[in-house]
Amino acid sequence: MVPASDERGHGLKGGNGKRGAPQAFPWKLFHMLSSEDPSVVRWTHNGDGFVILNMQRFTEDVLVKYFRHRKFSSFQRQLNLYGFKKKTTKGDGEGSYSTKNFLRSRPDLLGKVRRAPQSHHKMKPSPTRRPKDPAAALEGDDDLRKPPVRPDNANPAAARSRRA
Repeated sequence: MVPASDERGHGLKGGNGKRGAPQAFPWKLFHMLSSEDPSVVRWTHNGDGFVILNMQRFTEDVLVKYFRHRKFSSFQRQLNLYGFKKKTTKGDGEGSYSTKNFLRSRPDLLGKVRRAPQSHHKMKPSPTRRPKDPAAALEGDDDLRKPPVRPDNANPAAARSRRA
């Protein structure tokens, strides 16, 4: 059973994301795998993931139909955000992508394929890192912020003015 949509995967109903926006990526991906040429991209044999067989055709022809861009890096970022992992071990399914609840035989589970929450807190500086402002590192130590005092013989201009 393929979810209802137009030829580009638009109009698919998905789970709600932030502020109620539909999470369309898993639905579009499911539709793409059910509709596209299996010599380019297809479900794995057991239906628990997918594999891209022809990267050139995938990026030039398929991506733009469903995601309005041709950048594999953007597609891969979406996969990562939705928890997809690439299988790197040898054997059946090598190079395939999969995640929990993304199954060929279970489109009813697509609403459970959720975008991972992103942390929005600011990173605290590491205690081993030096501050960008060297003066901040010396804060509280007034003597260290003063310019070094040069002996008279270290400044040739001052020595000449004393002689004149």
